[in-house]
Amino acid sequence: MLRYDNVTATSVDGSQSLKNVSLELPNSSLTVVVGGSGAGKSSLINVGAGLKKCHHGRVFIRNKDISHMNSKSYFSFLKTTAILRKNTRLIERFNVYENIGLPLLLQGQGTKYIRSEVAKALEYVGLSHKELSPIRELNISQKMRINLAQCLVRKPKLLLADDPTFNLSLYDFNNFKEFLYTLKDLGTTILLVMDSSRVGKFKNARMKTLWRGELAQ
Repeated sequence: MLRYDNVTATSVDGSQSLKNVSLELPNSSLTVVVGGSGAGKSSLINVGAGLKKCHHGRVFIRNKDISHMNSKSYFSFLKTTAILRKNTRLIERFNVYENIGLPLLLQGQGTKYIRSEVAKALEYVGLSHKELSPIRELNISQKMRINLAQCLVRKPKLLLADDPTFNLSLYDFNNFKEFLYTLKDLGTTILLVMDSSRVGKFKNARMKTLWRGELAQ
């Protein structure tokens, strides 16, 4: 599904954020990469999403070099890829329902389908009662759950998660793990990077360690 082939990436200051990283994510797999501050976790996600260029090496998505994709192919890749960050990215002028339904609206889905999928996603994340609430009235935990609901309705083929559990309580962290298992069962390939201070046990996951840009085998 996604493969890093001897990838080296540099930061703005010229230092190497990734050093000869090779990593393959099989279809429908969960890979958890753990590292401390400055280990290169965000660079791993950004390079995998094509948002950051490699200084050396290549990244392949379904055996296609992401750097050689034309605009149409890259846009198609983005449509089937979800990215989660530490900080939630929601549109405050939209309510909860509108934020969750937006990806489906952009896909050209009909109102009936959107309403059904949003309702199921809200029920899954336990926020059915917040359907029409403004985003500004939600706490951090609720905003993260809205992001998870967006992922569910999109049914992504690939999820790149950049330490989205950083601001979550232990309770929400455990719920997040269950969410990952649900997506994995639906066929999503998942790469989760997270801080070493918060790592927990994951079932049926491949665990890797990133240290100063180098991936320990």
